[in-house]
Amino acid sequence: MDRLSEDEVYLRMAEARGQRSYATRYKVGALLVKDNQIVSDGYNGMPRDFPNDEMELRDTQGNLYTNPLAIHAEANIFDKMSCNGSSIGAKGATLYLALSPCVPCAVRIINNKVVRVVFRNYYRDHSGVELLRSKTKIEIVHLPATEEKADETPSRKHGFWKTLYEYIVNR
Repeated sequence: MDRLSEDEVYLRMAEARGQRSYATRYKVGALLVKDNQIVSDGYNGMPRDFPNDEMELRDTQGNLYTNPLAIHAEANIFDKMSCNGSSIGAKGATLYLALSPCVPCAVRIINNKVVRVVFRNYYRDHSGVELLRSKTKIEIVHLPATEEKADETPSRKHGFWKTLYEYIVNR
């Protein structure tokens, strides 16, 4: 009997949480786990009371881009904990991400004393992961999708995810 690892289970939960995002390009979910308990979860979205249909915008050439006001999944986790007055905190926790962190989110990960980051796919800019690997003792785990897992992921239907998946698998 095949049994999923804890990392795979939590990572799939983070990916599922990302499906709540209003974004069409990057549906990013995150899950913060401490002592085998889920502390907080989040996904990328607009600030509270801002219109969700403004998550992505088009430039003058018609290209889609993410609204600069959008909040990343990791930031939403930390903001949610702060807003709700969580007494648990992120110190010593593992952060599960559907997409590797950007530099500003990597800084938040450092400041919140997360000790481990597990992610599925690389963000187009690897600087956040490079920062965590080169300047911290945070354990970084890249857990790419297996062929079986990728086929059952709804986001694989989108061009970016399919291309990224193929890049990871074929390199």
